[in-house]
Amino acid sequence: MRQVSLDHLTAATLDPVELMQLAAEIGCQAVCLRLSSSPFAEGKKYDVAADPSLQAAIRREAQALGIFVGPVEPFNVRDETRLEEMIPNLDAAAAIGARSCNIVCYDENVARREELIGAFADQAARRGLRTQLEIFRLCAMNSLETSLKTIESIGRADIGLNVDSLHLTRTGATMAQIAALPPALIMHSQINDGPTMMPEDQQWDEATKERKLPGEAEFDLLNFVRAIPNHALIGVEVPSRTLAAQGIDIRERSRRAVVATRKVIEQALGHS
Repeated sequence: MRQVSLDHLTAATLDPVELMQLAAEIGCQAVCLRLSSSPFAEGKKYDVAADPSLQAAIRREAQALGIFVGPVEPFNVRDETRLEEMIPNLDAAAAIGARSCNIVCYDENVARREELIGAFADQAARRGLRTQLEIFRLCAMNSLETSLKTIESIGRADIGLNVDSLHLTRTGATMAQIAALPPALIMHSQINDGPTMMPEDQQWDEATKERKLPGEAEFDLLNFVRAIPNHALIGVEVPSRTLAAQGIDIRERSRRAVVATRKVIEQALGHS
């Protein structure tokens, strides 16, 4: 059975413990969680790095529920970002037993961002964590080619990719290109659906608030699933303002997203 995670953006109003409880309830094996409350939805305010009691609660809940923490966010790299600012979240990621850290890089200065990401990966590795770069049309890692060049230039085997069906479609990457990558490069995946084309000025809103359930629209999801190696989680990342406006609560929206994901996996691989 392919391991599925409930990724925080699907249920962004929940805190980490609530997210884990919901993930277990709807049949996920893992979560991708934020270390601080989301700016994309009104919910409980929290800061894992500043709250040792919350760190302990996350560890206890993972053990009790039989699920694990996959990637954690946010690790945003901007022009002004300094490594020392990221250390508290790295420590928190290690404390809760996370497996990797997800970087979204907005710094357009190639030399500066590669130096910082390399130093970050070194600190992450010292804490037993891997580093993954998210390909995203609206950040500096705005293509598969750029992301691969960054990893090659830094030269660390513990840096890989987070591939999202939305972002791959928006950047023009093909599923054949993803399938051709060395499997170890793909550390995490995120699944959702949408129209093949979207105006650039609507892509941020789409990415943060309005995605379609897997199988509901036009993305090449069958080949996306086939391209994801078995070791990588398939993360369900489906924020839906439309379903929320219809009065469908966060648990039911998440459940529908996971059920739809399982159906796509079944269609793609012939088993769940």
